[in-house]
Amino acid sequence: MGKLKALGKVYIIDAFDNKFVFIYTLLFPALYFIYVNFEQIIQRNQYSASTIVATFRPFWAYIVFIALLNMVIITTIDQRESGYYKEFYFIVGSKWLIFIANFIVQSIFIICELTVFTIFGMIALRSWYFSILISGLLTGILAVIPVTMFLSVLFIFKVKQQSLSIIGTLLVCVLIYLAGLPSRTWLTDLILLLNPYKYILVLSNWITSFTVDGSYDFKSLFQLLFVTLFFCLSGVKGFSKLDILPLLDRV
Repeated sequence: MGKLKALGKVYIIDAFDNKFVFIYTLLFPALYFIYVNFEQIIQRNQYSASTIVATFRPFWAYIVFIALLNMVIITTIDQRESGYYKEFYFIVGSKWLIFIANFIVQSIFIICELTVFTIFGMIALRSWYFSILISGLLTGILAVIPVTMFLSVLFIFKVKQQSLSIIGTLLVCVLIYLAGLPSRTWLTDLILLLNPYKYILVLSNWITSFTVDGSYDFKSLFQLLFVTLFFCLSGVKGFSKLDILPLLDRV
């Protein structure tokens, strides 16, 4: 436990030193929220909880997905390929302890960012609902583990450090685009749900339907449970490739 706390402090300090990442995970979503909802913001109207959560869901999904991809998965790959992961391993003696420490720290940051964004959005729209705040927190809490497990398949690929940011940006653009594709059948819904960004969207939709409207969709719940299981099983394969040695240096 002492080693985990020490590693956690290292990742917390690193996160605050790397303030630029908060531009992508918090500042950019906030500014874009103002841009797309400017007319609603300047009007002095009281909006319903259902209207607000429909506006918030894409931003919640973006914050969670970007943070997990960049600060957990890509950071781990970067540390592995640069040799830092091996150095940490020699200090603490466990590759899993290193990953878990970073995962816990980033999950806490995600919860904080979701809270800040949700409060900011409700203040901007002059409408306050505690159920929406709870929905945002639940979205982050329930999404971080399965999405991280699925994204861990990226550990398998040999990627140069210089290419990490480009690959991450392309992946984000492609997955956000695919999340907007129409779906007309149950099978198509399930296939599109394999997109982690879409998964977070549907998860937040189910949560807000339950917490805000008091309703629930068993079909969506079944699909979410099925895909969650698939994500976790995929993560077993991905984490099997989590090594302390740079992948590009292996013969």
